[in-house]
Amino acid sequence: MPNVLDSKARIFVGFCIATLWMNSAFAQAIEAREQLIQRSLHQLHLEQFDSALVACAKMRQLWPEHPAGYLNAANVYQTMMRDYRVRIFEAQFTAVQLKLKE
Repeated sequence: MPNVLDSKARIFVGFCIATLWMNSAFAQAIEAREQLIQRSLHQLHLEQFDSALVACAKMRQLWPEHPAGYLNAANVYQTMMRDYRVRIFEAQFTAVQLKLKE
């Protein structure tokens, strides 16, 4: 009988360890996404538009279902058009907006 209890205890401990590991991995993914969001916004503030767009593209690649990469890219394009009074980025801005509507 002790063997049955030992095996159940091992399964339970293994399940607990696996759950903790998965929660840790999930938390790290969220933290990585938040860092990319902050980086892209900071780069936008510093007018490092190309770097901000790279960070947005990475967000869209890693988390295509999350709106932050699309919203931040639209923010960068809108800021570029407003600051430089040009409309050359209008196609990219519209494309990012359309992705958000999907």
